[in-house]
Amino acid sequence: MRFNLKRGGSEDIKNLTELSNRLFHKYNWHTELYVDSKNLKELDPIPVLKKINEINPSGLMFGTDLSSTRAKTPFTVKDIELIKENFTALEQQNIFHKNAITFYSNSC
Repeated sequence: MRFNLKRGGSEDIKNLTELSNRLFHKYNWHTELYVDSKNLKELDPIPVLKKINEINPSGLMFGTDLSSTRAKTPFTVKDIELIKENFTALEQQNIFHKNAITFYSNSC
């Protein structure tokens, strides 16, 4: 389920956790948040990614914006290096490959 926070939405952000959990438990749907990063405080993504990985090791999937022309900061090899420098070899295998294969195999 995608919640579009960038363009406004019908649901209050405070209720998204409860709604997201209900949708996952009842239908096995994941939640995707579409946000404008300009509205977020500047943050270090690594602790956030590590916390997501700690909570759900199958929750991170690496992707790029190679087909997108809207990204203010386009994909670079540094994005891959960031994962390689901060995650173990097993975690990298999950992030770069296994998690997406499992996710998309189960959603068909």
